[in-house]
Amino acid sequence: MTRWSWAVVGIAVAYFVLAGAVLAPYPGMENDEALFAGGIYAPEQMEWYVRLFGKSISVMIMSYIGSLKAWLWAPVFAVWRPSALSLRLPAILAGAGAILLLAALLNRVARRRAAVIGGALLAADSVFLTTIAFDWGPVALQQLLLAAALYMLVRFHQGRRERDLALGFLFLGLALWNKAVFVWILSGLAVAALALLWREIRQLASARRVLIAGGAFVIGALPLLVYNVHRGGATFTGKKYSLADAPRKVHVLLSTMKGDAMAGFLASAGATAADEAKGENLVERGSLWLSDRNGRRIAGLALYALPLALLAGLWSRRTRRAVLFFLIAFLVAWVEMLATVEAGGSAHHTITLWLPLYAILGAGLAAISCQPRLGVALTALAASAVFASNVLVTNEYLARLVRFGPEPLWTDAVFPLAGYIERAGVPQVYVADWGMGDTLRLLFHGKIQLGNAIEPFTRTAMDDEERRHVHERLARTDSLFVAYAEGRKVFPQAEQLVFRLAGEAGYRREMPTVIHDRRGRPVFEAYRFVKAEPPL
Repeated sequence: MTRWSWAVVGIAVAYFVLAGAVLAPYPGMENDEALFAGGIYAPEQMEWYVRLFGKSISVMIMSYIGSLKAWLWAPVFAVWRPSALSLRLPAILAGAGAILLLAALLNRVARRRAAVIGGALLAADSVFLTTIAFDWGPVALQQLLLAAALYMLVRFHQGRRERDLALGFLFLGLALWNKAVFVWILSGLAVAALALLWREIRQLASARRVLIAGGAFVIGALPLLVYNVHRGGATFTGKKYSLADAPRKVHVLLSTMKGDAMAGFLASAGATAADEAKGENLVERGSLWLSDRNGRRIAGLALYALPLALLAGLWSRRTRRAVLFFLIAFLVAWVEMLATVEAGGSAHHTITLWLPLYAILGAGLAAISCQPRLGVALTALAASAVFASNVLVTNEYLARLVRFGPEPLWTDAVFPLAGYIERAGVPQVYVADWGMGDTLRLLFHGKIQLGNAIEPFTRTAMDDEERRHVHERLARTDSLFVAYAEGRKVFPQAEQLVFRLAGEAGYRREMPTVIHDRRGRPVFEAYRFVKAEPPL
């Protein structure tokens, strides 16, 4: 690639980082986004941890999510207190790295124009940006590790350096440990390689190289492998397969490609005009103005450009093999996603297929530019339209966050809630509903004790053991209970069970302190239980 080509990609990546930094402070921390904090501050409460040099180290957050993110973010939080920016900026930078690596990869397999187009368009993709910036999936490290692995393996194929082979398979192993659903895209890549590159694989294969590749992969995935040996394959057992939910998953995929997958989840899907807020600064007012000029629509064009790019990429001899490789990898991974029960029904699953899709989009549009006469003009028009439409979609998300605030799971009231708890000076907090525990653990970086008021929140009745535990929690005079305000409760029966037992045990709830969001809406309640005075 020329310096001008890298400059175009660099500008697109700079936009990606800037847009992510602008969006980052608006939503509060969603509980799953903060889930990995337990791997830093409460490793003993995670799925699996080990003792090393007298210290507990988390290895698996859940049966299919490793502690890699906890290990990488821990040094960040050691020097930069957990906040919206310290949590999200490293993820945004990981996404930027994935974009640069995709451009470098396309430059090697489909030449310069494909690299520029694919990298720039991926940088503008609004769902790619938001799923990485608000990394509740988590997907940021998945995208970076996948892009790095593909780039290093292509370098090995072209340069025969065994160091590149080792690094490529190490990144694949790390990605599998980071989140085991990486097996979808990993199997897609394997099928594509066997279908299209079998001759090259046979020529390059040797006992030494097989050992290098296998050893590097095992090193990367070792924590996951050891965990499954200890737990009898817990990561992969109990999975069910069905196509009953396929229509909804197809809709989610199309919605992700169109760009509106985050409407109604992160930002408002459309609220009443009477509930609108005004912009408080130049950026917010500019975003609202542009949103109004665009009709407040979410309408990205990548969905419509992809079929054209696919046909052109398969037609051109220059790009056919690369496009076929990424198409096979995408289809195999998506079929697995489609068939797996309780998977593939959300944008954070479908977005893991975005690198192959944008590789196809970049290579295909580049193939159009090679056609005589109008090829370059048509490619420039299509790429510019897709880029601009994706920028407008991202702006619409910002405008809706400004106008209506985030959706309930992303409420910004978690920040004043943390401030209230800090001022209260209590060492113990009990949460009475789902969706705030991991967030508070992260914001307090492990400096207060956090527990559940009742376990699990899905209970409809209490056994003797849980009644005893709730009694112990009520008896702590230095504790604070936190729940959602009326109309926002997720598992209201859990809190009602605590109230009922408290009344039976002679406790009464003090008047709760109501915590409001930026818009002044009641979101949380914080309260204490005190022993009721006996009647005269």
